[in-house]
Amino acid sequence: MLSALGLVVAIVLLIFGAYKRVGIFPMTLICSLIVILTSGLPLWDSYGTTYVTAFAGPFRNYILLFAASCLYSKVMELSGSATTIAHKIIGLVGEKNVVTASCIAGAILTYGGVSGFVLSYVLVPVMYGMFYRANIHRKYMYAVVMISCGTWTAGFLPYSASVSNVVPGTALGVGLGSAPLMGIVTSIILFVIQLIYINREVKKSQARGDNFAFGPSVNPETYTNENDTDLPSAFVAFFPLIAMIVSIIVGSQFGINGTMLAVVALLGASILCYLFNMKRLNAQDPKSWLTTALATSITSISGLAAVTGFAAVVALAPAYMSMLDTLIASSMNPYIKASLASFMFSLVSGSSSAGVGIVAESPELLEYFMTCGASLPIISRLISMFSMPGSALPNCAGNYVHLSVVELTQADCYPNTFRINFLFPIIICVGALAVAVLFL
Repeated sequence: MLSALGLVVAIVLLIFGAYKRVGIFPMTLICSLIVILTSGLPLWDSYGTTYVTAFAGPFRNYILLFAASCLYSKVMELSGSATTIAHKIIGLVGEKNVVTASCIAGAILTYGGVSGFVLSYVLVPVMYGMFYRANIHRKYMYAVVMISCGTWTAGFLPYSASVSNVVPGTALGVGLGSAPLMGIVTSIILFVIQLIYINREVKKSQARGDNFAFGPSVNPETYTNENDTDLPSAFVAFFPLIAMIVSIIVGSQFGINGTMLAVVALLGASILCYLFNMKRLNAQDPKSWLTTALATSITSISGLAAVTGFAAVVALAPAYMSMLDTLIASSMNPYIKASLASFMFSLVSGSSSAGVGIVAESPELLEYFMTCGASLPIISRLISMFSMPGSALPNCAGNYVHLSVVELTQADCYPNTFRINFLFPIIICVGALAVAVLFL
């Protein structure tokens, strides 16, 4: 009982701290201490081994990805390529449709194979120019990213290459396209609701007089150049981006390691952008912007590492293990059991990937699903779908990556994120679950 109480208090405190703009690193240390003390865990081993080892994991696994992402983002910004792309898109869709166009572009990138971690670095430089010209508050750039990679493209839509879709489909032996009708219908409904909501919020924001403002580390002159003759041509601006996307999509079809593929594609795009804009970039002190870009990668990954460390401590709590045992032993409907397991483990761990991983790595749960007589494709789809809202609270590690790119905090962005990534998806997930229980 005390362990469960400590778990709840720690997660609530982490969310509260995020709203009060307290740094995520000290908050995870404090919240980990609460879990350790209420669960009777060894203090030094929990911090010195469990937390620190997990904290180091993102650096070990993703530091090259973040470095390549930050470098690509910086050269796209300083070369003027991001501004050119923004001008062309606005010229095509108009300023009133900037948010919708950004959401569609982000969804295409994500579904095409660009990982959620990389998306911000690819999309945000372009959105800076678009949102500046349309005078839309910067917090809606974060909302666009979350719509693009945090819900339907990752867990709802069949054949997505995301971990949330791949893991349950593989574990249950049904492939990536499980329950296609359920996935496609719920994806369309959710995306339409998200678009209606976010466009309405933008209009209300503009009516209040909320204005666009650049992030502290961004040079406004990079994006405020209205003279297209001073900017790279459309070919020069789009070619590195298209080459990167094509490389990721094609490479993913050959089973190449996803992280390595993204790093190579981003570095290749950065080199192309540099070669096309060498004169412009060399005039801006390459040592300075290269150092800044790579230093930013350390800052960006630190929030992810801190929340990962906290999640590792949480996984040691008896209440956490008890939750798994209770779910395994329960006699509830298999569709409900699969949905609840995915949602709860994603919620507590702060990661949809971790949530579906726990379900897929539980021999007892897998054996039950395989022998219960229910549709395995539907179980797989429900596990994928319910992992999305389960990882939408402020303790989700991935959120801090996107926040660091737009240079805002949870207090600035979470009211919209709660609706976009938690409330709307959970309503649709529950609706899909009800249909499965009653009719399938």
